[in-house]
Amino acid sequence: MAKFHDVNTVVGANGGAEFVYRLLAVLIAAGWTKPADSDGTTYSSSGGQVTGYATGTNGLNNARAWVRLQEPGGRREWLFQRDTSTNEHQWRICYSAAAKFTGGSPGATQTPSATDEQIILGGGSHASPTFAQLVVAGGGYRAHLIAQSTVVGGCYGFWALTTVAGTGYCNTAILQEPLWDNSYPAEDTDPCLLGVKFYAGAYNVLGNHAGLHWVGRFWTAYGLGGASFRSKTWADPPALPVSPYNAKFVKQPMYVIETSQAWKGVLRHREYCSVSTHAYPDTYDLTTDAKVVIGYSLVPWPENVAPIL
Repeated sequence: MAKFHDVNTVVGANGGAEFVYRLLAVLIAAGWTKPADSDGTTYSSSGGQVTGYATGTNGLNNARAWVRLQEPGGRREWLFQRDTSTNEHQWRICYSAAAKFTGGSPGATQTPSATDEQIILGGGSHASPTFAQLVVAGGGYRAHLIAQSTVVGGCYGFWALTTVAGTGYCNTAILQEPLWDNSYPAEDTDPCLLGVKFYAGAYNVLGNHAGLHWVGRFWTAYGLGGASFRSKTWADPPALPVSPYNAKFVKQPMYVIETSQAWKGVLRHREYCSVSTHAYPDTYDLTTDAKVVIGYSLVPWPENVAPIL
């Protein structure tokens, strides 16, 4: 299963715009497309305007610049829009499971709409958006971007993370994660978990203490009666001893479920790390199915590439 990646990169002064653009580049390398975009001044209905992450013409680091990204095969779409003024770290992010962002009145500073859109970060409307923090202001952190070019259960997985250089704390995570085949109902037409989260503290955004837990988003009964877009916050997993067979820590599956409300399935790639003494940049099976420790999570990582603290 091919992994396209851009990891261990120290992000510069363009900050959030560079982080989002690097994610865009990795996704495009993995087969995604950019159907439309704007650099905040000029709108392109064919996605040819944004070609870099700086300010000025063709740059993503401009007030209300935006990009629309479409999954290989033309199913899911993500929409990223930068904040106004100097807030490169503030963004609005939306998701469409199938309808696509082809509606509304897109323009230089206004994003298109989708009939099934869900706001993952920020708020407001396409005409009057509000924004929320995605990354630490001003850059200086490391960006880690991984995307898979092979579909799993109808979904293409990607993981976008930032870590504080020198400490390894993970401040930002953007995820689209497939579920294991047969772990979700056959009627589920959107078998994936989504997530965007930011935390500017001395902990990992994917959870490593009692007060900070990962928040995931997912559809239940998408396209059916009673469809609902839900949130799930995980508690910390139980700590298990290392395996008596190979002395490695034990990987535990991640179940996507909203207690007493809705079962979704089991994550295909991300798993729990059972031993709290392990932390970034520790890895698991770096030469085969590589994963890196982020908080209590084992996150997909490029093979034979050592994470840099």
